[in-house]
Amino acid sequence: MENESQLVEGCRAGKEWARRELYTRYAEHLLAVCYRYTGDPDTAHDLLHDGFIKIFTGFTYSGEGSLGGWLYKIMVNLALDHLRKKSQWQEISLTEEILPEKTEELPGKRYRIPSPNPCCWNL
Repeated sequence: MENESQLVEGCRAGKEWARRELYTRYAEHLLAVCYRYTGDPDTAHDLLHDGFIKIFTGFTYSGEGSLGGWLYKIMVNLALDHLRKKSQWQEISLTEEILPEKTEELPGKRYRIPSPNPCCWNL
């Protein structure tokens, strides 16, 4: 098992053994981080893989702080970006129970549209 500095140098050089070792050491913990933010195992796995692609294509770890902390920050930022994008495009559907399908069924009646969920305002 290589020490952290050898691992970092190997990843910077694009060495497969270093990438594999980095993934093996940190993937389980980082998956838990992604799941804690998303609450969905499939989305957490997607974010984990997207994060490692980002890490491996542009390995910019400077050596300041711990490697694990740097990886953690990348995953948290990806999860937050995902949540922001998801909240911007939430669909609100109106069912027949709220509004009738045809406008002819509205002879002089007023229908109250329910207030939106407070999370809709967090765009």
